[in-house]
Amino acid sequence: MKEPHFKLKDDTSDKETSIRLYVFHGQFPHRRFVYGLKESILPELWDSETQRPTKNKTLIKEYSKHLPTIDNDLRKITGHIDKIKMAVTDYFELARIHQTAITPDSLKQHLDSLFNIKSQPIASGLNATPAKKETLNHYLDRYIKELEAGIRLIDGKQYVEGSIKNYKTFKSQFDLYQKAHGLVNFEDVTLDFYNAFVRFLNRKDYRINTIGKHISRLKAIMRAALNDGLHANTEFERKEFKIFQVPTDEIYLDDAEIQKIESVDLSDHPHLDLYRDIFLIGCYTAQRISDYNLISPHNIISLKSGAKAISLHQKKQKEKVIIPIKKKLAAILEKYEYQPPRVQDQKLNEHIKTICKIAKINTLIEIEEIIGGKKVKTVKPKYEMVSSHTARRTGATNMYIAGLDTISAMKITGHTKESTFLKYIKVSKEQNAEKLSQHEYFQ
Repeated sequence: MKEPHFKLKDDTSDKETSIRLYVFHGQFPHRRFVYGLKESILPELWDSETQRPTKNKTLIKEYSKHLPTIDNDLRKITGHIDKIKMAVTDYFELARIHQTAITPDSLKQHLDSLFNIKSQPIASGLNATPAKKETLNHYLDRYIKELEAGIRLIDGKQYVEGSIKNYKTFKSQFDLYQKAHGLVNFEDVTLDFYNAFVRFLNRKDYRINTIGKHISRLKAIMRAALNDGLHANTEFERKEFKIFQVPTDEIYLDDAEIQKIESVDLSDHPHLDLYRDIFLIGCYTAQRISDYNLISPHNIISLKSGAKAISLHQKKQKEKVIIPIKKKLAAILEKYEYQPPRVQDQKLNEHIKTICKIAKINTLIEIEEIIGGKKVKTVKPKYEMVSSHTARRTGATNMYIAGLDTISAMKITGHTKESTFLKYIKVSKEQNAEKLSQHEYFQ
């Protein structure tokens, strides 16, 4: 594909003329694709070399005498063209990755879905038709598509699949709310709406942190739309518009419990042996399943000391981590020739509970949660609370208890803030006192 090209429909006109996108590619009929930007401009204000509105200050100043907003209007058109160009590039990149067909119809559909807002043309200032404003629902659809296409970034990086899924989950609940209570637009997002939405989620018996995540997504959407100039509603920024978040009773497994899992007899359940190994890899590396599922021979490196280590680029945090391979981890990796089979998160969640039950990890845990807006206390055997993510938390917590300094442990877990890491690990006050009692200060 050649670079996307932008030119005027009629560059000799003495009136406004539309701007068009041209994409040249061998798979298109006549080897080209033409797309109208729904933007118009006077040819005199167009720079054919840069394929953008002019930046000639003298010319702009002259036009501003009867068009006061001309400078801002030209900047908006330039920004629109830049976004269109990026969207075209993303379309071809996604087609390459997913090996999908490149057609004029699919490219048009891709662009329409992202840029179907009618912009107000630069006119003489008289009889100009106001642009129709985008609704919250349409913006939410477009926002998610831009996340998927990699157009919207966070700290210069693309959103990971899990984050995009969270926005889709919010959208499904937002749609259900509107089905019951009517359509919601930007100006409707008030404290009254907030309270009604929270009540709606409470009736579904959602946990307080789940509700908090939905509110967090809503605030992010509203803030992005505010920055994009689609509304002026700042009700969502009020302190009463809270994002709920309370500490959870997520567990970890201590060394004795890990040893029970290592030694439990699974001869009557041979299919569980693989899931035990995969879970233990998570415990020994303190990584997410999405990261240790990537381990293969090319991830194994040798340190200057001669010791072997695993080098990974984490999918979620985008951090590079290097994890020394302890003997028990080496034994499991060698068993699978340093390429352990990939397993699904859901399957591991299911089978590790069974493994822990067989291993008699059945300490009763009292859990206090806020569900459906009410405080609920339950008691569960510990094995019911173990999941794939318990492995990462177990690895991090046991490294801390064993005496690794926080910064060294964070280099392995991939946490970038010490405060986040300390919230993440699960150490009781008694365990912390036990650890500190070995410090020279208390000797």
